[in-house]
Amino acid sequence: MKKDMIISIKGTQKYEHVYDKIELIVSGTLESESGKYYIKYDESDESGFKDSTVMLEVEDDSVLMRRKSRAANTVMMFKSGEKHICHYDTGYGVMNMGVSTRRIHNALKSDGGRLYIKYAIDIDNTHAGNNTFEITLKEAGRSNDKSDKIS
Repeated sequence: MKKDMIISIKGTQKYEHVYDKIELIVSGTLESESGKYYIKYDESDESGFKDSTVMLEVEDDSVLMRRKSRAANTVMMFKSGEKHICHYDTGYGVMNMGVSTRRIHNALKSDGGRLYIKYAIDIDNTHAGNNTFEITLKEAGRSNDKSDKIS
């Protein structure tokens, strides 16, 4: 069953002495089927990916992210303890990017929950940063204030 969600997204990027943080709240959907969760939302101007749609396919210890837009399409795979190479499309060109997933914490349920991913990226085998991605989903129209902070 597909449910409308309010989705809070927090992301961090660290490289050497540079630290970037992004936080946004968007509306989207959550659907579960055959032991997988599907999260879908449209990116906003603040994320830097205007007019993009994101689909996350979440299993216990892996997340497949698909970002689609008219200008660029990217697929990234996160799997605990593994490195995956993706073709990261910036809209100005495509680069090979390694994604080494350090940790995935999946606390999703059919009515929402949290997903946390900690990973490192490299471009052409050169370290390019350490990142985190935390997404919190709450059913639209419900105030569910149960907090299980992921650290």
